[in-house]
Amino acid sequence: MDHSQLDWESLMMDTIGVYRDTVSSITAFMEGPGWGVPIASNLNGSLMKAMSLTSPKGVLKQGAFIVSKEGILLGRTMGKVDKIMDYLHKTLTVIDQEKGEEEDL
Repeated sequence: MDHSQLDWESLMMDTIGVYRDTVSSITAFMEGPGWGVPIASNLNGSLMKAMSLTSPKGVLKQGAFIVSKEGILLGRTMGKVDKIMDYLHKTLTVIDQEKGEEEDL
């Protein structure tokens, strides 16, 4: 599963990647085929540290967060891309089901 297979629009959500790379490195990476996620540069890693994306030894890890429009943290995971995408899919499925139940009330 990749980012394009997740139904962000029906949940009125989107995603953004944050990388600890230079803007030029990120730009080159984004020019690759099939990349559809906007990316921000966080060269000093301050956002990643603030969001606790570090190992006990202080190494920055890959991770993902689902944050509501109100700024509430709905979900968080760290790991390899496959694990992150699986987590996002499962979490968005639950959010979508809950949204449908609320609309039925």
